[in-house]
Amino acid sequence: MMELKSQRISRSEIFRDHIERILKDQGTDTDDEWWEDEEAWEELGELAWGDRDYVSNSKKLKIESRERLVFAVYRKDKNALFHQIEEEAGLMAQEPETEGIHLVFFVQDMRNQAKLETCFSHTYQAKLTNQIRENTGKKNPSVKCTYILEREDKKQSVRLYDLRRYEIMQMPPVSARINMESADKEQGENQEGSLHGLVFTARLYQLVDIYNMIGDQLFNDNVRFGINEILGVDQAICRTLEEEPEHFWYKNNGITILVRIGKADLRKSEVLTLDELEPGKDPSFSIINGAQTITASAKCFFNMELQREEDRENKDYWEKKLEKSKRAQVLVRVIYLPREDGAGSGSLGKEISVALNRQKPIKMEDIAFTTYQVRKTARYLEREMKAGRGDFSLVRRGEGILRNRQLELISFVRARKACWGEPGEARSKGANELLKLKIDEDGNYVFYYQDIFVKEWTEAEERQEDQVFKRFYGAVWFADQLARRYEKEKRQIKKEEPEILTAVRNGKWYFTAALIQVLNGFAKKENSEGRIEPDYSGFSSSVEDVEGNLLQGIVSFAQIVAVYAHIYRNEYGELDSNLFKKSDCYEGLMEAMEQVYKGGRRTDIVWKKTEEETVLTELLTDFCSLFVPGVFEENASEINISQQEAAMTAVEEFLGEKYVIFGRTRVRVKSMAEAMGKTVEYILTQYPQGLDGLEEYAGGWITSDSEKAWGSDGYFAGAPRAIKVGGATYWIGTLSNTGRKTRQVREMCRQAGVKRGEIAWYDSDGNKVFGW
Repeated sequence: MMELKSQRISRSEIFRDHIERILKDQGTDTDDEWWEDEEAWEELGELAWGDRDYVSNSKKLKIESRERLVFAVYRKDKNALFHQIEEEAGLMAQEPETEGIHLVFFVQDMRNQAKLETCFSHTYQAKLTNQIRENTGKKNPSVKCTYILEREDKKQSVRLYDLRRYEIMQMPPVSARINMESADKEQGENQEGSLHGLVFTARLYQLVDIYNMIGDQLFNDNVRFGINEILGVDQAICRTLEEEPEHFWYKNNGITILVRIGKADLRKSEVLTLDELEPGKDPSFSIINGAQTITASAKCFFNMELQREEDRENKDYWEKKLEKSKRAQVLVRVIYLPREDGAGSGSLGKEISVALNRQKPIKMEDIAFTTYQVRKTARYLEREMKAGRGDFSLVRRGEGILRNRQLELISFVRARKACWGEPGEARSKGANELLKLKIDEDGNYVFYYQDIFVKEWTEAEERQEDQVFKRFYGAVWFADQLARRYEKEKRQIKKEEPEILTAVRNGKWYFTAALIQVLNGFAKKENSEGRIEPDYSGFSSSVEDVEGNLLQGIVSFAQIVAVYAHIYRNEYGELDSNLFKKSDCYEGLMEAMEQVYKGGRRTDIVWKKTEEETVLTELLTDFCSLFVPGVFEENASEINISQQEAAMTAVEEFLGEKYVIFGRTRVRVKSMAEAMGKTVEYILTQYPQGLDGLEEYAGGWITSDSEKAWGSDGYFAGAPRAIKVGGATYWIGTLSNTGRKTRQVREMCRQAGVKRGEIAWYDSDGNKVFGW
């Protein structure tokens, strides 16, 4: 059971990565980890797992994108699938500001893709376009299609065969260590620490067959994955295969395969094994150059196969044409990485991939990099780095992954948004939106969002640049590095209340923006247009300065957000991922934090004097003290340990002023997680027949297996709640939203035969959340 669950999670992660690549390719990728939403993760699991047709959309997956996405998994019945797609696309087209529909088909092999693509383009595409036109009112709505080839997750050997050993050229091993002593360099035969490769000719169809076996995971290390066809390359490839396959070797640049783990073994002269795949294991090799050749050739080959099957009168013609095309050959390079680079995410493999893919399709980031504002910034940063004074340099897309202390433009912009006080926008806006350009009165491209490259910086003379840059951008590098460190630290936080976990998972940019203000002492200055904004002239902190308290600080800040959102729930709504996609809550919270920071440790300075806000003041005080210990030194004696413990007790109460009713008994609970635990205990005690088949019908959220419960998986990823019933101990996984909890408990009530009207849950406002 655990192995099956692990495979399901792994498959969901593969689908997530495919979707993320699509978002990145279209420029709508945000910094929002949408898959961490419980409902989105469950929907992703439905999409990724199973042997039936399934259709979902970007709204269900909590993906923010004006180009609405519809995801379809094709297994059996394409006509029924298209009917579902019409319904989903119609609903998505009714969403406000819809710019078009992007259909993403997941198929199991190229034969299915050929059938699906032919049927869709001939029968359904025009019909769907008309439907979207009616719903959106647009004359020419965009309807795009992307096909993702899934990998069959089974044990299999990946090989190139029928090779001629005497034609294979083996490159001498080359040291991958820049500072290796000359004596070590001479030991080229030590291939584990060296870069080495093979060059040979192989049949193109074999590589297409490997693609059909592995799917789009074959291009995991390809920086150009997902590009659309340009300059008619696909048609040219297919034309060569159909008309003159013997010329293919001469007209194509070839294929480069990067092998991360392994070494060349030519003992079997006609066979080269690239990998031995296992279920749940990613391939240890990737095609890093030639992805378009493989995908275009695969489409051509399998379209011919489809023609052979469907055009029975001309079956012999298509058979001969296909067999002739299969004789096409291609030049292949296989590069083996040294063990220390290949086993991890070493930079050498990335550097090779980038070097082989210089010709990238133009994207918004490439255009933005040509603007005067960016060129000025890049020149300044490069000059500072060369002088030994700079923190980082600004690099073009695809190059920032190679060296330390470099930022790509989109990373710079997200960090700047956080420093500016807009962490919600840093998280939720896609690259195309953040880098949006307009033409100024002089006919030059400038950024639509003027707070990214401000007027003072754009117009600064060279002698002023250092002073102006520090004022506006002095914390950008820190913001980027802190956000990256946050991602690593948050993975350790699992055993907290659901509200706290929600804030931890979604609050990266809120936390980053808030901590920067604390470390900067909330310094502000009036700009040239009279607006008061942060001033980073004196900012000097580094991530190393705060990393010792970072984990504690993340939890502390999550508690602050949870309490603040609870106090002002009528203004900001429910504490969920959507709260962190806007900056409204952050702005109000910063007003409170600044007042506490500047007012000292005394609680009577709080802007309101309710008990709740006194608790919030204590939390804000502790957070500021954690990272700036001396800020409250003057009044530090006024707060003792017992008062801090009392404040934390109050936090728990404010996060859960709720109660449940069992029959005529009313029981107060601190959270819906506690309500769930007490309810399950009540049901199993009063209705012991509910124990029959419990763990089967409960669906993975209750177990008597302690190892499973504390395996930090699924609903048990938070702290599981233990209950004792009839001498046995059961653990309840409560890591789900309230809606999911009520559905789970409702099923238990049904299975156990609980009387109607016996159980009810109420929130702190007296609203009925659940009833049976």
